[in-house]
Amino acid sequence: RPQLRTIIEALAQPGALPAVVHCTAGKDRTGIVVALVLALAGVERSAIAEDYAATAERLAGPFMEEHRARTEAAGIDWESYRSRLACPPEYMLETLAYLDTRHGGVAAYLVGCGIERSTIAALRRSIVE
Repeated sequence: RPQLRTIIEALAQPGALPAVVHCTAGKDRTGIVVALVLALAGVERSAIAEDYAATAERLAGPFMEEHRARTEAAGIDWESYRSRLACPPEYMLETLAYLDTRHGGVAAYLVGCGIERSTIAALRRSIVE
């Protein structure tokens, strides 16, 4: 939550957008941050899930080859590990549904992370305007 708060607050700053958000594979931490921002902007859940699923296409090729080599070099069975790199749209839909059920939605979850409502509103405005 503290890291998420830092990221959202940084993105909400005037002039912060456009921005690049990334992590090692770009699907877990990045996927969550991007999904939260898209949800705040009012993007439909199905489009958010499709965007997340498109990550799998970007993970193919050199990234996957390098990751496989590192995984096998560490003595980890690639076939059992590879499924952890999956990005099915259902994962994101379930995550967003969980935030609705458990926290009352994305904005409420972010408030629970310590982010001011005014910061959330500022980010939303800078995305949709």
